[in-house]
Amino acid sequence: MSRWQWLLVLICVGWFSMATAARADEAAEVFAELFSEQLKQVKSTPVKRDDVELAEKMLATARTVEDEDLVILLCDSAYGLTSTSSRGYERAIEAMRLLAERVSGERERCRERMLSTYPRLYANSRGEEKAEAGRALIEMLEEEADKKCEAGELDGAVHALQRARKIAAVVKSDPFGQIKSKLDRVADKRRVETAVKHLRARLEADPKDSEAARKLFRLYAVDIDSPLEASKYASYVDEPTQRNIELANRSDEQLDAEACEELGKWYQTLADEANPIHVGAMLRRAVGYYEQHLALHQDPDLSRTRTELVLGKLKGRLARLERQTVVDLLKLIDPGQDAVIGQWNWVGDRLQCQRAKSARILLPVVVEGSYELCFQFCRLAGKEAIHLVVPVGSRKCLISLGGSRHGSGIGRINGKRFYNNETSVKSFKIRNGVTYNVRVSVELKEDKAKIVTAVNSKPLLRWQGPPSALSTVPPRDEAGRRLRMPGVPALGAGSNQVNFHIVKTRALDGKITPLRG
Repeated sequence: MSRWQWLLVLICVGWFSMATAARADEAAEVFAELFSEQLKQVKSTPVKRDDVELAEKMLATARTVEDEDLVILLCDSAYGLTSTSSRGYERAIEAMRLLAERVSGERERCRERMLSTYPRLYANSRGEEKAEAGRALIEMLEEEADKKCEAGELDGAVHALQRARKIAAVVKSDPFGQIKSKLDRVADKRRVETAVKHLRARLEADPKDSEAARKLFRLYAVDIDSPLEASKYASYVDEPTQRNIELANRSDEQLDAEACEELGKWYQTLADEANPIHVGAMLRRAVGYYEQHLALHQDPDLSRTRTELVLGKLKGRLARLERQTVVDLLKLIDPGQDAVIGQWNWVGDRLQCQRAKSARILLPVVVEGSYELCFQFCRLAGKEAIHLVVPVGSRKCLISLGGSRHGSGIGRINGKRFYNNETSVKSFKIRNGVTYNVRVSVELKEDKAKIVTAVNSKPLLRWQGPPSALSTVPPRDEAGRRLRMPGVPALGAGSNQVNFHIVKTRALDGKITPLRG
């Protein structure tokens, strides 16, 4: 670049800097005109209520202005007014959420501030407010753990997930143990990295340390699933294992049927011996090699039959592992498409239903076979039961919970409603403003079905019998027909105002298919 070009760049940079400073000065002048006197007034009083009220005015203004510098000033000032008092924690978080939404360059700073404020809000809240703050903090801690994992800071990731797990236990927001599973994976990754570092140091100090080399081979072959790295330590293991790792590093085109069968057997053995976290990776390799063996070995002999039998078992085992995947139904719900009766909408991260007779919303998945479904709710107003439409094979039934009039039960069974059959329970009543966690298990085996419902980890409803005994109210209109869509569950809020915080499901031996891609 020539001297004149450099000079032009410097002039442009200087002009941009001056223009930026001028805009910032202008924003500061506008802010001072709007709020300087009010700021002096609230700072002169010891009470915090007026600080919060002024912060609310600033945030209302920030929502209406376009200038980013002014938005930053307004949100930062609102945060400063509210972040040091329990009265203002919610507004402090609101200020940072608004700033992150309006000014993308501020998102990381806002995230850090929210991560420091949410624990204080959680610690100083009670009841439903505490549960809501806990759920939000858990989400932020999981995001923090993901960021630290990407940066290789595994100690920090483990610490964040441990905090999230403790909070989840209090607010009961992890019904399927997803946080524990993530924590186990991250902790195992940290264990493996530490072990590799230690063993390498041992081997560098003593190249004849065969025990360290064999452990490194095992870590790379199984825990890290890297045949290439494992092959560097192959000279320390037995000859059959050396041959297997040499074959595992060949391309598919370089393997014959016999080699594929041999690798399938080896990875099957490794899967049987592996830590549960790594079983899936070993099974997938075994399945892949056995499938390649069948593609190359077309003769209908004993070898092919044996591979087909083993492959079927391994695929079933792998499918059971993969079916443990949890589907977050709240992330799939679109109130505009899925609401059947009543007014459903999002309030923050909560699905809320306003009071309407027999309010219902579809959960946009098709469930087949056995499964579990968990949901967390808080009834804000009303006295009626909360409902869940439950698919059971080709039939459906209605689970009703905690109504003041009829109590709880499963219906219809042999045509009898939930309050008039053997499942009826009158003792459990829902209290408004209290958070409840519900787990429903549906098990199908041949011509028998078992339905178990627990509330706050305590069994409440149980029924066992043929699915043919179950039914729901016959459809009389379009809403009724939608609710009878095969395999599609639904939530019901009755004539109550209800918040649903968590709705998740997982297959036990069937499958779950979203209605929309």
